[in-house]
Amino acid sequence: VSQSRYWTEGAEYGFETENYARVKIIKDETTKNLYFELKAKEGLVMTFGKIDNSRTMFQRKTIVTSQSIPCRGCPPTSSSHVVEGEYITMAYRLETSVDIYGSSIAYTYTNNASYLQSVSYNGGTITFVYKLNPTPPPSRDISGLYLHLHKITENMFPSSIQNNQLLESIQVKSHSGTTQTNDQLLRTYSFNYSSDKLSSKPIVTGK
Repeated sequence: VSQSRYWTEGAEYGFETENYARVKIIKDETTKNLYFELKAKEGLVMTFGKIDNSRTMFQRKTIVTSQSIPCRGCPPTSSSHVVEGEYITMAYRLETSVDIYGSSIAYTYTNNASYLQSVSYNGGTITFVYKLNPTPPPSRDISGLYLHLHKITENMFPSSIQNNQLLESIQVKSHSGTTQTNDQLLRTYSFNYSSDKLSSKPIVTGK
């Protein structure tokens, strides 16, 4: 939409199918991080990835290969090692949403922003508690997406994504004071799992 350069502060985008929403890239003056702000037609404002808690990040790594000749007349030998570099943001999670009346919802995450941890709103908080999955699915290799997004042609790669958590319970609390220590627990939903005989994947058997 805007004339700003792609992926720079101030760049503004619309949707291919016009819905009058606009997405703008903003730089946080404290952290210097770039994040996204979406303004919808009805006035709702949502921020994505302003703080590290709402970002899925990976460290850029480069495989460096070198050759050496250990002695006169000996064939050359090669060795490789990994050089760790800057951190790259792979996903920007929804962090806050504020409507035209000032009512807000805040979201926090855990495990490198892979799992939703809490949703806080005017008057209450919903907290999600996880436990380790005894039979986690294979790690998701995102190297192809990583190389595409950052236009990297060298042998650079991020860590894979491991979805190794199961939702254990959901806690609903009401705010009765200015701090969370005064919150009142209203309800807890707990989940039990068993292993599917065909796929060995955990399935919910009760709550």
